[in-house]
Amino acid sequence: MFQLQKNIMTLTDVAILNTVQMVLTNLAAPFWGILADRGTLKRKHIILLGALGEGLAAGLMSMVPNFLVMVILRGMSGFFLASLRPVVNGIIADMTSDDRRGKMFSLVQSSLLVGMCCTTLIAGNVANISLGDLPGWRFVFLLAGCTAACIGVLVCVLMVEPPKQLDNSADKKGCQAVAEELRALLGFLCIPTFCIMVVQGIFGTIPWTVMGNNLLFFKLSGLEDWEGSILASEGTGP
Repeated sequence: MFQLQKNIMTLTDVAILNTVQMVLTNLAAPFWGILADRGTLKRKHIILLGALGEGLAAGLMSMVPNFLVMVILRGMSGFFLASLRPVVNGIIADMTSDDRRGKMFSLVQSSLLVGMCCTTLIAGNVANISLGDLPGWRFVFLLAGCTAACIGVLVCVLMVEPPKQLDNSADKKGCQAVAEELRALLGFLCIPTFCIMVVQGIFGTIPWTVMGNNLLFFKLSGLEDWEGSILASEGTGP
């Protein structure tokens, strides 16, 4: 992000990229969830599509020529990333008993944090160097895209689809299905606790968005690559 900000973007552009990705993620998550709940697609196929789409977006980011293309690709990334977390959580809930569910969710979260820590250490040190004629940040995007695509294929091949009981609403198609989902959404909006959770999520996103740019902050503050990477990987905020 530091190299992008230095070469083709301003700090305002960085904020726009984050906003576009988050908006597309939030809008797309219900879409993927509906596909999974209604049995329109198998959940492992949704994971495959999400991983391949994210891999394609990240791979194309390695060749991005200007800011406008980056905005489109970040929106594409947000759309496909939205398919992974809801579907994975649903699979965990279906495949684990009540007394083991909390443990499995904690393992998944721990794996996510360990992966974020490792990738921050790697990307933070590679992004600002050149690998031959290829800038390091382009190599990082390309590597991330290839890794995501490979993982998606492995999950699709190796995963055993857990049984899922569909209700009667799954039989509705087209406009009837859309109307059914809209009624369900309006029903949720009538629940005060749900509305409070939405508001909490809106304001809770603000500090985490800032924290997501901590590596950029450390680099702009004059820290070396290895110093900023270590601080960012351990969750130190700006």
